[in-house]
Amino acid sequence: MFIGSMFAGELKAEVRHVASGRLIPVTVSQKDASHYYIDFVPDQVGDYLINIYWTDTPIPNSPIR
Repeated sequence: MFIGSMFAGELKAEVRHVASGRLIPVTVSQKDASHYYIDFVPDQVGDYLINIYWTDTPIPNSPIR
């Protein structure tokens, strides 16, 4: 997703284990002006939902399973 400077805001992410509902710690870091890394370590077998927000608004197609 490209986000130019006119769309300044903050990227946030939330990762949740589907079966238990437990939140997984996430680190969001900015690579450059338009790219971000979202890092997490799954600690249980199963599906996870990744919700990504730009300035508290879900991005299109979020959550990702």
